[in-house]
Order: sequence, then C-alpha cells, then structure tokens
Amino acid sequence: MTIEPTGQILGATVRSVDLAKPLGEADFSTILVALGRHGVLRFPDQQLDAAALRGFSQRFGSIQHMLSGFHEPDMPEVGILSNVVENGRPIGLATPGRTGTPTCPTTRRSAS
Repeated sequence: MTIEPTGQILGATVRSVDLAKPLGEADFSTILVALGRHGVLRFPDQQLDAAALRGFSQRFGSIQHMLSGFHEPDMPEVGILSNVVENGRPIGLATPGRTGTPTCPTTRRSAS
C-alpha cells in the first residue's frame, strides 16, 4: 500500500490496496494513521459492491442511515448517488449532500 499526499492542506491518495477484500489490522491501521495525518483519503479504481462498502465503512464506527430513501435494498447505511431515472423516477440522489447524511457511504451509478 502506498500513501501519496496531494501536496495541499488536506488529502492523500491510497494505492495498491483492494478494499473489496478484507483488510488485516496492519493495513487498516496504516489507513487510520493516514486519515489522521491527511484528513481526507482517496481510494481510486476500487470495485466494491454495497456489502463491501458497508463493511469497510463500519470499521471506522457506526454509520447513519439514509433519510431520503435512496439506498441499497436492505442496506439503509449505503446510499445511492445517481443521475439515472427509471420509469420517470430517480433511482438515487442526484446531488450529494442535499438530503441524507454526509456520514453515509454511497454507491455511484450514472447514465452513459
């Protein structure tokens, strides 16, 4: 795993880690230290299903449920951020932060 600081006040990019697989304590501790040091972490090129996203997020503490109703089936802790409209109704929140809670992990779905 590598941690690359952005060079700005906040932020770092975490590479060479697959968050879809269970993390050992040493790797999670490295991520926790990096979060404390950089404030914001970016994990590019991840392919997590909703259950893996929820599992990773829960390692940081409890997750608030979505208030909007735009969440994964049977997983109110995982919100859907999407611009997709099906049958005249959006399948997720079009704009993050408008409703729901900022501490809720979100999956992204977009129209091509």
